Amino acid sequence: MECRTVDAFASRASVFWLAGVLAVLTTTTLSAEVTIPGWRSDFEAALETARQEKKPVLATVSAVWCGACRQMQQLTLNEVQVSRLVESRFIGVVIDGDKRSDLVSRYGVTAFPTTMVLDADGKVLKQWVGFQSSSGFHSELLTVSGVKPGDIDEFPAVSALFPTNASPFEFGGFCLVSLLDDNKLRRGVDAYPAEHRGVRICFYSAEHRDKFLLNPERYWPVGNGKCLVTSREEHQEQPGDPRVGVLWKNRLWFFADRDRQRRFMQSPDRFSNGSL
Repeated sequence: MECRTVDAFASRASVFWLAGVLAVLTTTTLSAEVTIPGWRSDFEAALETARQEKKPVLATVSAVWCGACRQMQQLTLNEVQVSRLVESRFIGVVIDGDKRSDLVSRYGVTAFPTTMVLDADGKVLKQWVGFQSSSGFHSELLTVSGVKPGDIDEFPAVSALFPTNASPFEFGGFCLVSLLDDNKLRRGVDAYPAEHRGVRICFYSAEHRDKFLLNPERYWPVGNGKCLVTSREEHQEQPGDPRVGVLWKNRLWFFADRDRQRRFMQSPDRFSNGSL
């Protein structure tokens, strides 16, 4: 999948969180900037950093109107194994193809997204055109970087049915206010607890707890945090996991796993009807 023209996704801005990376799904107009959390936007500065740190550059050429670019960013570059590998072994940089026509010409970019591994002098070592699946892309990055799969600690598979580091608090102990207001996935602290709808939750700080107590329903996840995809499609009740949630219509939506999260992302109105 690749973008050559403006597509049907151009009126929807979508950024998602996957195991710690924030996810936002909105129906507002697109941002004027192409960004990925933790990645640089200055190409020349990225090359300089690569020279200093003796790392290759991972550059992705994108556009704000490109649906395949957003899928690549959300489902592949933000995927936890890929993002950890990039953080440890590469200098990530996002290139706005509409603003950097000089780089589009220099690297012969014919379609968005185009993703490249470059050396510190800007020479292409590896190139991909179009959307790449996270598993295949991760495997190829490992090969390019010379890293063996066991050399980097991986997060366990995310599942609400088998949570890791089980918390005595609801929603895995994650702070609801931090998710909604700060756009950050952060665990709460035992020293700042509260109770709502008969369950105990905790917050990142006293300030976060106070904001929740002033308007708890604003921060409470839709469906009491249950996975709506499971309930609507499989007619079962299953807890959602904040690590695979979506922020949509200024509300928090949690899902049982990444597959159900992606199914919601593809058609949010279908699942949300009657839930707000």
